[in-house]
Amino acid sequence: MHFTGTVYRNPYWPTWPLLEITQGCTHNKCKFCTMYKEVPFRMSPIEWIEEDLKEIAECDPGARTIQLLSANPLVLTYDKLAPIFEMIHKYLPKMEYIYLAGRVSDLKNKTVDELKKLKDLGMREISLGVESGDDRTLDRIHKGYHAEDILEEAQRGEFDPLSEKEMLEELKLFVENLKCDCSFITHHTISGVNLSGPDFLSRKERIVAALERQISHGDLDRMEALRRNKRTL
Repeated sequence: MHFTGTVYRNPYWPTWPLLEITQGCTHNKCKFCTMYKEVPFRMSPIEWIEEDLKEIAECDPGARTIQLLSANPLVLTYDKLAPIFEMIHKYLPKMEYIYLAGRVSDLKNKTVDELKKLKDLGMREISLGVESGDDRTLDRIHKGYHAEDILEEAQRGEFDPLSEKEMLEELKLFVENLKCDCSFITHHTISGVNLSGPDFLSRKERIVAALERQISHGDLDRMEALRRNKRTL
């Protein structure tokens, strides 16, 4: 495998297989981050990517998930990402879930149609380093964009956020249909509902009941106001 440096992976995604398609970070200026300071950004040679996929196919031909590295591989244009996704399916025909990380600015170099096509090719989750919605904070940590950049897809009418009740209903539906035991972790701000922890199946009924109470009797207007008035994420 062509891992060119220290491997950083998202701990909430499957740990294997990992496929490095880029090296370093295109921004590499965030004040709080030291992970890629000495690593210049570049795309991995397509020959390396194919060789690694062949190696993965030999070790785990039935792989259904894959995590793409490194810091923000989503920066690659659709014309570069799509062939890589197609190559993944060529060598791993059972592939279902492709995970990768990116910056808010990496979304902006793709059309909505291109993102939908990448989803059809297996892109199931993107990790975005939004960090904050406060411009002063974003400037202090040298994030490289402002709150208005984060909101621009929503302002164009291409993103319709769910209401507090709809988010709770969506989460309840997910929990009800989750049948494997696991450590269940959520970063949602849900007042009065403690969801995170191990041994999910033993707590599943209590979680569903808590969500039902929140949906039926929770102060959703207050929750919405709290979320709306948050200056950081």
